[in-house]
Amino acid sequence: MRLISYTGKGSGAAKLMANALAELKGEQALVLSPERASHHFLPYIDAEGKAIIFAMGDPSDTLRLTEAFKLTGFEVLLVRPPLEGLPEQLRAKLEVYDAYELPQEGVDAAIEAAKYALEEALKEAKGPRAERLWEDLKDLCCVSFEVPEGVEAIGYTESMELAALTLGEILRVPAVHVQHLPKGVKSLVLTTSAEEAWARRFAFGKGKLVSLPYDPLIAPLSFLVSLKAKELVVKH
Repeated sequence: MRLISYTGKGSGAAKLMANALAELKGEQALVLSPERASHHFLPYIDAEGKAIIFAMGDPSDTLRLTEAFKLTGFEVLLVRPPLEGLPEQLRAKLEVYDAYELPQEGVDAAIEAAKYALEEALKEAKGPRAERLWEDLKDLCCVSFEVPEGVEAIGYTESMELAALTLGEILRVPAVHVQHLPKGVKSLVLTTSAEEAWARRFAFGKGKLVSLPYDPLIAPLSFLVSLKAKELVVKH
C-alpha cells in the first residue's frame, strides 16, 4: 500500500492521487493528514516503505512531517515548490530529500501537482477511462465561469478540493467541503456534473454553483487551467 501525506493545499493533490489509483487500478493508497501521520500512525507501526508528501504548506510543517516518516524508516519523495528564499538551515534540511519540484507560483504549482498525481496513477492503468484521461491531459479544456463579487467562502465536493483551496488562497476566503459550508454566506460551490445533484442543495440562497462537465479526476485540472487563464492574482 502506498502512503501519501501532505501539508497545506497539498491535501487536494494527495486525495486526487489516491482516488485515481483506486478508480483506475484498484490500488489502495492511505492518505494521512500531518497530525495523523505523526501522532496516530507512524509511532505505532513496524514497517518500512515509501511515502509521497505533497508539500504545499508551511515548509517548517513539511520538515517536521518528513522527518517523522524518515525516523520510522520510510523513503520520502517530496512534491514541493522550490526552496529558494527559505532560511538557510531549513533549506539545508529539506534539500537532502528526493523531490519533484513544482513551480513557485500558486496556480502553476497546483496545476503541476495535479498533473503529477494523475500521471503517477495512470502509469500502467488500462481501459477506456484511462485512455480518455491520457488524451484529456494532452489537451486540457478551459471552462467558462465567473467569480461573484464579495464571495465569502468556497465550497467544494471531494474531487474539486485542490481547485477550491487554490481559489480560496487567491481570494483570501476559506474553502471547505460543501457539507461544512455555513448558511447565509455568499459562496461559490465547485463541483462536477457527476456530483452536481448531490452538491446543489448545499449552494444555499446566496450560493453560486460551478459544475464542470468532465471526469472528476480531470475536472480540478481543467478548473485550474481556466483559473490561470483568468490571470487572477493572489491578494496580499
